[in-house]
Amino acid sequence: MKKIRVICGGCGISYVDKNKVKRHMLKTAEDGVFACDDKQAARLVDLGVAEYAEEKKPPKQQINTSDPEDDDQPPQLNAADPE
Repeated sequence: MKKIRVICGGCGISYVDKNKVKRHMLKTAEDGVFACDDKQAARLVDLGVAEYAEEKKPPKQQINTSDPEDDDQPPQLNAADPE
C-alpha cells in the first residue's frame, strides 16, 4: 500500500470495506492523503493526477549560530566622534 494525495481533479478508487464488499469512491484534493494499492498509486502518479505523500518527519531544531552583535548594520558613530 502506498500513500498518495490527489493534486489535479479527482480519481475513482476501489477498495474492500470491513464487510469484504468491494466499493468505489471518488477522491479529490480535499480528501487529503489516503492509502491505495501500489499498482493503482503508480498509475495515478504517472497520469499526473496524484503525487506520493511524503512521510512527515519531525522538524529538526535549528541552532541559532549568529552573534546578536553581528547583525550586518553599519557601525554607529557617536556625536563626539569626528567623521
